[in-house]
Amino acid sequence: MLEIPNNSQAEMDSGELNLRFLFKFEFDSGTLYLTNAQRNVYTNEDTERITWIPHDIIFNSFKETKSEEVDTLEIDASTLSGELDSSLLAENYVGKSVEIYIAFFGKGYGSGGADKIPYGAGEYQVPVDEPRLIFSGKMDSAELKNGRVSLQCNSEFVQWNRPTLKRTYSQTCPWIFKGTRCEYSGYAKTCDKSYTQCKAYGMAHRYGGFRHMGELMNKELKWGRDI
Repeated sequence: MLEIPNNSQAEMDSGELNLRFLFKFEFDSGTLYLTNAQRNVYTNEDTERITWIPHDIIFNSFKETKSEEVDTLEIDASTLSGELDSSLLAENYVGKSVEIYIAFFGKGYGSGGADKIPYGAGEYQVPVDEPRLIFSGKMDSAELKNGRVSLQCNSEFVQWNRPTLKRTYSQTCPWIFKGTRCEYSGYAKTCDKSYTQCKAYGMAHRYGGFRHMGELMNKELKWGRDI
């Protein structure tokens, strides 16, 4: 959930600060850095200088989990410049990482203020503070329509909602007596589903229960090796 510190919100309301978003996409061909700022944005990542390229891009909808963490987020971007959509069309993007940051800029944002520094032939804007990560997830699906690309991204939290394999551990055999998995074809008419009974019928190799469960219930288990 996006929360802006009270002091930053007050400065935004007064016009002292401007908020913009930074988008980081990981592709096999390399990392794509985009921003919805009006000019290139300059940041440092370890010892590397990062340039975020201006783009008509924003996230326009998202779903939250009960804990208010963003679960699924949709990014909307123009296809005019071709940076994002060309990578989506040319590469297998599903499962690739995407991160979104917020960055604050001073009063001179986009109007020749002190937050711009000359570099090469252009002008680069520098955030007044370290950009803050607000979303980290994976690219899932994309749709190109009417000059726009809509990219759905899922956070790691979405994994908690996916069904997983389940198995019930029972000390007794779960197979139906004389069924296809039991395979007993003798004269006995009943079975108490115990390992002892199964062994007496000569079918211990078909026993489907965990016969040592009772022994392990109150036993202290030690993992690893004593030195």
